[in-house]
Amino acid sequence: MVSYSNYSYEPSLGSRAAAGKPDIEDADVAQVMRDKLLEMHADLLGVQGIKLGGQTAQVYQGSFMRSELPDSSVDLMVTSPPYLNNYHYLRNTRPHLYWLGYATSPKDLRYLELDNYGKYWQTVRDAKYQTSLIFDSPWLQDLVNQLAGVQSDRGVYGGQGWANYATEYFNDTYRFLQKTQAVLRPGAKALIVVGNSIVKGTNLPIDEVFTHIAQHLGFSGHDIHMVRDSRIGSSIVGTGLRSEGKGRLYEAVVELTR
Repeated sequence: MVSYSNYSYEPSLGSRAAAGKPDIEDADVAQVMRDKLLEMHADLLGVQGIKLGGQTAQVYQGSFMRSELPDSSVDLMVTSPPYLNNYHYLRNTRPHLYWLGYATSPKDLRYLELDNYGKYWQTVRDAKYQTSLIFDSPWLQDLVNQLAGVQSDRGVYGGQGWANYATEYFNDTYRFLQKTQAVLRPGAKALIVVGNSIVKGTNLPIDEVFTHIAQHLGFSGHDIHMVRDSRIGSSIVGTGLRSEGKGRLYEAVVELTR
């Protein structure tokens, strides 16, 4: 439905006109819906053709952080946590959430804003917001301090707000890897897709952050596999690094062994 809506993703939940795009005066809504349903049907047929060899599947609805998965019960984890790039998942998927009936007012989504992995920058950017690393890491503390010292005169848009944001992300990464370590069987692996971030001129190599924390927690093995040496990232807020030669955004798979 977004494809024929006069709302726009950029800016998030703005109008097409405000983003410099012409309004859509007419659209073949039935054709768009038909094509999407046919895609879904093809996906379901493909899944039905997979032979599971007698295995069963179960869906757990809820946060992994609070899941009741038994300890040492997982053979393989494949996941991709939110990136540290200020992508506001709720704001940018608000049309989907409202159209599909998952929300009828902003208050329905408030708990997700507070419970998001790393919290949203808009939630923690106030300089009065109190946060600190929940584990000892001089390297990460140096990164946080570097962010906090940038443009300190810009209020909520200055470095301290971004330092708060990074600190919460590092803390949730620590909690996430603690949970991962608990549910993986000995020798089992976690494959985690992450991307680096460039915030206020500071490169944050999130793949290295994950392996750094994994070492701290005592994972037996870790490796980093580069999968994309560039990715779309022009929407990063406040970095000022949109020109060539001032940094690059990439994606990597962090492989951790319990």
